[in-house]
Amino acid sequence: MAAEKLRDLSQPMDVALLDATVAAFYGTGSKEERTAADQILRELQNNPDMWLQVVHILQSTQNLNTKFFALQGGSNSLSSVKLRHSSYSRGCDTKESFSSHI
Repeated sequence: MAAEKLRDLSQPMDVALLDATVAAFYGTGSKEERTAADQILRELQNNPDMWLQVVHILQSTQNLNTKFFALQGGSNSLSSVKLRHSSYSRGCDTKESFSSHI
């Protein structure tokens, strides 16, 4: 359930849940939790819509590891996505905000 909530990028991400997932990945969880967190974080990084969440994440977390993940994942998805006119106009302000955090 929690993983599905993070994977749904059509809504603002639950940053507290992302913080917990990142913390589990960096060693506060069991081996199984780290493995599950790794899988979720990789899926998010490979999602071409991840960049749309970056500004929200950066504004909503104090966790430096989560901020790093957001910037890295947003950068990966921005460089791999082919922007069409509709997605460009939808995310223009977001991309400008994203760039200001780098």
